[in-house]
Amino acid sequence: MLETDVRLTIEQKHDENPFIPLYTIVSEVLKEAIFKCIVCPGERLKELEVAEIMGVSRSTVRRAFETLVMEGLALRRYSGGIEVAPMVKKSYLNITEIRAMLDSYSARLTAARRTKQDLAEMKKYIDMLSDDNIEQSSVADNEFHWTIYVATGNPYILRVYEEFNVEIIRSRYLTASGIASMLKRVRKEHIEIYDAINRQDIEGAAKAAMEHTRILLEPELIELSEFDET
Repeated sequence: MLETDVRLTIEQKHDENPFIPLYTIVSEVLKEAIFKCIVCPGERLKELEVAEIMGVSRSTVRRAFETLVMEGLALRRYSGGIEVAPMVKKSYLNITEIRAMLDSYSARLTAARRTKQDLAEMKKYIDMLSDDNIEQSSVADNEFHWTIYVATGNPYILRVYEEFNVEIIRSRYLTASGIASMLKRVRKEHIEIYDAINRQDIEGAAKAAMEHTRILLEPELIELSEFDET
């Protein structure tokens, strides 16, 4: 369900850069809602309702919907609306393989190149992990790994991440309910990655990051998540 303050978000984004087409801003706001499961897989969005909530025209919403459909985040199911596409389990497993390679190699590079500022950022996000706040912990988890990617100093790693970030971020939020029961393990493994990077243990950092991705394949996690079996 879209939040009622989304209209303000759109106004702010448009004021920041009035040259960006309004439908692009609307599509970006809808993407974020899908990533964070504010709008869940299978949920239907109608042009008129979204236009009223966001304070834009139906034609703007229609073009935003077209963007979501082209990017595979939504399906055309009926006139004047869309349905948020499910994440297929096979896609999740494929993305997990990408993350394993990306996270491990990024940790290896960061261990050799990290700065004091990089370490401080990683530590900040470890401290943000909370057993009582799943939303905050999901953000902290995402930012912890993003900090490691940035610390590599390799812009092509960031490009690879950007290529798959739709699926990566969405997979993190879809597995949030399962991760909730594993937050102590997540925190422990983040600390192990951080410690290896801190002491510039290149092989240790790569191994710790690779081991950390195994949590994504835990049967308990996959069973609790909202994946389509097809």
